[in-house]
Amino acid sequence: MKTFVRLAVPFMLLLGSSCSSESPAPVVEIPPCQLMEQTASLHYDPVQYPDLQLKPQTITTRLEYNDRNALATVFQTDYAGVYFDRANLKYDGKGLVKEIVHQYYRYVNEYDGQGKLLKQMRFAKRMGDLKEEQSGYYTLRYNSQGELTEAQYFNMQSGQPVAELIWRYTYVAGDPVGLEQLVPGADSYYHVQMTYDTLHLPSTPYAHTYFEPLHPPSAHNQLSYTVLENNPSYPSHTTAYTYNEAGYPVTATTRYTDGRELAMTYTYRCK
Repeated sequence: MKTFVRLAVPFMLLLGSSCSSESPAPVVEIPPCQLMEQTASLHYDPVQYPDLQLKPQTITTRLEYNDRNALATVFQTDYAGVYFDRANLKYDGKGLVKEIVHQYYRYVNEYDGQGKLLKQMRFAKRMGDLKEEQSGYYTLRYNSQGELTEAQYFNMQSGQPVAELIWRYTYVAGDPVGLEQLVPGADSYYHVQMTYDTLHLPSTPYAHTYFEPLHPPSAHNQLSYTVLENNPSYPSHTTAYTYNEAGYPVTATTRYTDGRELAMTYTYRCK
């Protein structure tokens, strides 16, 4: 399992942004409710984790927008309110996010003619001399309806890409309902079934900027994530929401089969 940050907010910590590019940020129509802040708090069941003695781990993410209403800056702070992450968002001439720059790593996006993400390259600075190196990249494929069907990750080894993992997806009404993971040339060993509500995501631009293969882009909020194998590294979970009058979630409680519970709260600026 990755760190709590990856689990709690699979696409949130990896965004962040200040629109500082040669191309201006797009002019974005303000949604009925614009996400301003979210807080994630991860709790551990003391019965299932008697030796950890862990307090709840909390991350607060604050979103800011520029004068074109495009996502401009994302700050993140820990439970004590100490800032620890920020990145710059750069746009291309079509208003698509082309680069996400953090202090020690960055992501570069490539799109097709319809604005679909085709490739996301990952770069990181080495420890010590801080020289930047490419760590790997994702490639994405779509069907004729523009739905994501496959993603593949290539790890950079001695400067050469090595195919590492493949994910295949089944979409219905804009939501991924099936997922399988496999090693190239082998059978699938990890299968997931997913269900969704029919209401708004807290922030579509925020959710869709960073590609996370085990949480592919969706049109709605995920209700259940059922792993068909016994895989403790990323367990099954269900999520219950409360919503505001405009149909945006204001709280989300996710319960994992391994005893963890993630509590999310969302704060908006609504029209």
